[in-house]
Amino acid sequence: MTDPTPPRPGAEIPDHRGRTGLHRTGIGLDRNPDVRVSAVELVASAWHVLRRTTLEVRTPTGQWETQQRETYDRGNGATILLYDRSPVACC
Repeated sequence: MTDPTPPRPGAEIPDHRGRTGLHRTGIGLDRNPDVRVSAVELVASAWHVLRRTTLEVRTPTGQWETQQRETYDRGNGATILLYDRSPVACC
Protein backbone atom coordinates (compact mmCIF):
# COMPACT_ATOMS: atom_id res chain seq x y z
CA MET A 1 0.00 0.00 0.00
CA THR A 2 1.32 3.47 -0.85
CA ASP A 3 1.29 6.50 1.41
CA PRO A 4 -1.59 8.82 0.36
CA THR A 5 0.35 11.92 1.50
CA PRO A 6 1.96 13.65 -1.49
CA PRO A 7 5.64 14.58 -1.22
CA ARG A 8 6.16 18.05 0.25
CA PRO A 9 8.29 20.64 -1.53
CA GLY A 10 11.30 21.48 0.61
CA ALA A 11 11.07 18.19 2.47
CA GLU A 12 11.03 15.12 0.22
CA ILE A 13 11.26 16.93 -3.13
CA PRO A 14 13.02 20.22 -4.02
CA ASP A 15 11.09 23.43 -3.47
CA HIS A 16 11.18 26.31 -5.97
CA ARG A 17 14.67 27.25 -4.69
CA GLY A 18 16.00 23.68 -4.97
CA ARG A 19 16.08 22.98 -1.20
CA THR A 20 15.28 19.60 0.36
CA GLY A 21 15.49 18.23 3.91
CA LEU A 22 14.12 21.41 5.48
CA HIS A 23 12.00 19.31 7.86
CA ARG A 24 15.10 17.74 9.45
CA THR A 25 16.84 20.94 10.55
CA GLY A 26 17.19 20.97 14.32
CA ILE A 27 16.58 17.27 14.93
CA GLY A 28 20.22 16.58 15.84
CA LEU A 29 20.67 19.43 18.32
CA ASP A 30 22.19 17.99 21.49
CA ARG A 31 24.32 20.67 23.16
CA ASN A 32 21.85 21.43 25.95
CA PRO A 33 21.15 18.36 28.11
CA ASP A 34 17.93 19.97 29.39
CA VAL A 35 16.38 20.22 25.91
CA ARG A 36 15.51 17.38 23.52
CA VAL A 37 14.11 18.08 20.05
CA SER A 38 11.56 15.37 19.28
CA ALA A 39 10.03 16.54 15.99
CA VAL A 40 10.39 19.23 13.33
CA GLU A 41 7.47 19.86 10.98
CA LEU A 42 7.85 21.91 7.83
CA VAL A 43 4.86 24.28 7.80
CA ALA A 44 5.77 26.44 4.80
CA SER A 45 8.69 26.78 2.39
CA ALA A 46 8.34 29.81 0.19
CA TRP A 47 10.94 32.58 0.32
CA HIS A 48 11.11 32.03 4.09
CA VAL A 49 10.97 28.64 5.81
CA LEU A 50 8.50 28.18 8.66
CA ARG A 51 9.02 25.20 10.97
CA ARG A 52 7.07 23.92 13.98
CA THR A 53 9.47 22.28 16.41
CA THR A 54 8.32 20.01 19.23
CA LEU A 55 10.77 19.81 22.08
CA GLU A 56 10.99 18.46 25.59
CA VAL A 57 12.39 20.79 28.25
CA ARG A 58 13.54 19.72 31.70
CA THR A 59 12.05 22.03 34.33
CA PRO A 60 13.96 23.11 37.47
CA THR A 61 12.08 20.35 39.36
CA GLY A 62 13.45 17.69 36.99
CA GLN A 63 10.17 17.02 35.18
CA TRP A 64 10.12 16.92 31.37
CA GLU A 65 7.67 19.30 29.71
CA THR A 66 6.65 19.17 26.03
CA GLN A 67 6.60 22.51 24.20
CA GLN A 68 6.14 23.66 20.61
CA ARG A 69 7.78 26.63 18.91
CA GLU A 70 7.42 28.05 15.41
CA THR A 71 10.52 29.53 13.80
CA TYR A 72 11.16 31.46 10.62
CA ASP A 73 14.37 30.81 8.72
CA ARG A 74 15.18 33.62 6.32
CA GLY A 75 18.53 32.21 5.25
CA ASN A 76 21.86 33.92 5.38
CA GLY A 77 21.86 37.67 5.57
CA ALA A 78 24.11 40.65 5.86
CA THR A 79 23.71 44.23 6.99
CA ILE A 80 25.70 47.41 6.63
CA LEU A 81 26.13 49.92 9.43
CA LEU A 82 26.56 53.33 7.90
CA TYR A 83 28.97 55.48 9.85
CA ASP A 84 29.97 59.09 9.27
CA ARG A 85 33.58 59.62 10.44
CA SER A 86 33.35 63.40 10.43
CA PRO A 87 33.10 64.96 13.89
CA VAL A 88 29.67 65.99 15.04
CA ALA A 89 29.22 69.35 16.77
CA CYS A 90 27.30 68.91 19.94
CA CYS A 91 24.86 71.40 21.40
